[in-house]
Amino acid sequence: MSLVTNAIVSAYKAARSVHAETIQITRPRTGQSVSLTVVPGSTSHVIESDGMIVNEIRSRDFLVLCDEFLLGGSKVTPERGDVITSGSKTFKALASSGEQHWRYTDQTETIIRIFTKES
Repeated sequence: MSLVTNAIVSAYKAARSVHAETIQITRPRTGQSVSLTVVPGSTSHVIESDGMIVNEIRSRDFLVLCDEFLLGGSKVTPERGDVITSGSKTFKALASSGEQHWRYTDQTETIIRIFTKES
């Protein structure tokens, strides 16, 4: 790992040590699931029409270390519609307004931010 990647992983683990949440991600297409300890987050999505803000939606996000997101022993990225269970709440990997449902948070592609909608 590079120095930058090591720094990103260390910072993520420090944040996770104070603000962790355990989730289960299930891939409906295959039935595979994984339990992960992640950092919860949120994102505001603005929906515009004719240049005017029509609505602002706040989504629940989950920040995941890429090296820990394994299904069937293989490193994967989120698929649209993956089901995320956190406590008694259930979310789906979906973003508003047709946006991508996940993205890397850093240029070294070490952490993924999964955008969700509560279902």
